[in-house]
Amino acid sequence: GALLAAACGDSISLVDLATGRLLLSVGAEGDEITAFAIHPSLPELVLAGSSRHLRHVRYSAAAGSSEQVRAWRAHKLPVVDLAFERTGTLAASAGADGAV
Repeated sequence: GALLAAACGDSISLVDLATGRLLLSVGAEGDEITAFAIHPSLPELVLAGSSRHLRHVRYSAAAGSSEQVRAWRAHKLPVVDLAFERTGTLAASAGADGAV
């Protein structure tokens, strides 16, 4: 079914829109989330925190679990936006300094 994703503090909550039930909470280990993007066709997301790190996460809403695939430092200033291109092959991040 359709999911709603919302960031609050250091986690992203995935909620089933039909039932309103919380399916999964993906954390950023105390790092306040500044941006995130959900893959257009796979159960994956990329999230960014105030530490300027990006985290690639694979999740299973049905199982209520997630695993970090990769993490890396992306920008000199906080990340303010993230997006996947339409096929999901590439993700782009934008920093507060204007760097993409």
